[in-house]
Amino acid sequence: LHAAGNRYALGPVKLDSGDADQLFLLDMATPALQAIDLPGAVLAWNRGGGNYSLSGNGQRAAISDLQASRVYLLEMSGDDPAGAGAITTIDVAAADMACALDYGGEHLWLLDKSSGEVHFYHLHAAGPVEETQFPVKSNSDWIFATSLDPAIEIFRNY
Repeated sequence: LHAAGNRYALGPVKLDSGDADQLFLLDMATPALQAIDLPGAVLAWNRGGGNYSLSGNGQRAAISDLQASRVYLLEMSGDDPAGAGAITTIDVAAADMACALDYGGEHLWLLDKSSGEVHFYHLHAAGPVEETQFPVKSNSDWIFATSLDPAIEIFRNY
């Protein structure tokens, strides 16, 4: 997963024996590959279930655990490789939640696929805060967030 112009790309890991507990972060400027270990995690190897989301600017990714009630936020920004690869773990309502990030990676939506409940988080610098929940049709599989770069001028006053 990669956003144009961003230095870093996220690579899910596929194993012959099942789901992995690590991710790959590719620094495309050097190029170099960093393995990010998440002991005990069970991560999807593809985007088929909506368990991965990349912010529109490519600077943050959200990855939901398939078996534990956790979501991992992966930082993928900056020109300093030491800043990329940091993980924040959020304890959430259910396992295997579909996730969506806004353009800047500041808002996160998580869909509980079994109940149809969407959980909205604001990702403050002090830590993620769940702000609200709302229902959608139960057995929904995916959630998308569409937001544009706020620097793009869409409407003009004439």
